[in-house]
Amino acid sequence: MHVYSITIDIIYINSMNSQPTSVSAICEVALQETTALCRDVSQLSTAQAQNILQRYAAAIDGNFIPCMAAAMLSVQSIYARSATQNNLFEELSQDHPGMLKRFLASANIQPAPAAYVAVSHAVHEVHKHTTQMNGLKNMSLVTLCEYTSSAFIPYIAALAQKCGGTNFEYTDVHGVADIEHAKQCVYGLEMESRHYDNAENSILEMKAVLMRLWAAIYEVD
Repeated sequence: MHVYSITIDIIYINSMNSQPTSVSAICEVALQETTALCRDVSQLSTAQAQNILQRYAAAIDGNFIPCMAAAMLSVQSIYARSATQNNLFEELSQDHPGMLKRFLASANIQPAPAAYVAVSHAVHEVHKHTTQMNGLKNMSLVTLCEYTSSAFIPYIAALAQKCGGTNFEYTDVHGVADIEHAKQCVYGLEMESRHYDNAENSILEMKAVLMRLWAAIYEVD
């Protein structure tokens, strides 16, 4: 059994020699890269929109909450722990997985076997990292996911609309909540990074992992 200690960040930071990482700058680059992956929906066929939504469901449903839980359990910073705990509480208490299912069902989207195959390598790569229970890597992953949601949440809403979707509770809730979640996570990641040497390298590594996942989801057939 692993026991993870939470250090009081202010005291710990004063004793550390490591310098703050450019978390916000990395997040901004990730957002730009995610936005570039989101093609103009008007230029997509309905079948292409359906395929993207199927891959999104295959990659996110059943995987996001375990990633957030891994971050909450593995981080050292009290601020990172608070950010992930708040996010996880909302995911579960508001039944975000149920919202996602209703969102997809209203657009007649059901993940096909091909969708799971298309994202399997990228999802496995995410799992490989999260199961290491490295607080910095896990916090990096969820922070970048929350930050880039301002690009992909409106995108999947537009895709669902193209497919005839009528239930947008999932995208409406995340469009508002993820703004605050992103702020909390960015600060939590900044605090978590103080506990590691060469933290920026790990954050950049996880950005690359997430971008490969987003590419697997949003690439156009």
